[in-house]
Amino acid sequence: MLITGELEAESRNLLIQKLLSQGMFVLSVDEVKESKEIKLSLPFGSVKTRELVVFTRQLSTMLAAGLSILRSFSILAEQTENKQLKAAVIQIREEIESGTALWEAMSKHPKIFSGVYVSMIRAGELGGVLDTVLERLGDHLEREAEINSKVKSASVYPTIITIFAIIMVFGIITFVMPSFTSMFLS
Repeated sequence: MLITGELEAESRNLLIQKLLSQGMFVLSVDEVKESKEIKLSLPFGSVKTRELVVFTRQLSTMLAAGLSILRSFSILAEQTENKQLKAAVIQIREEIESGTALWEAMSKHPKIFSGVYVSMIRAGELGGVLDTVLERLGDHLEREAEINSKVKSASVYPTIITIFAIIMVFGIITFVMPSFTSMFLS
């Protein structure tokens, strides 16, 4: 029987001795070094809904095609242009590689992945239907982007009318009223 897993030890040799003392035959031991990088979250720049839609659709397509999550995230890290999303994709890939669940890794990036997004990923991961859930998430995000776009475009007209009305009132008070006032006074 082959047993694999992760154990913590002060050194590689101590781990091998511990396993041998438990009556196990050690085939290989790979050392995982903790990253000492400082990871910064930059406050500027954001991930637009359209970019998240593209990311979600691409991930869904890759998983449906049979690629592993790690391979998919490697490809996405190369293809993603948004710096904030790219940094998150790289960090998520590293966390998945160290054994963290996808939903858990994504939950560490709340500025990019909403609570609903993470919950859907968790349900898809636990249910074994991650590609389907990602496809539906893509649909949901597209609808959300369309609604946001319509709201913005619908609010442009009233804003323009309001600005025009303010300019007109200012013009009347500044130019027209003084001439009428002088006319009435004489």
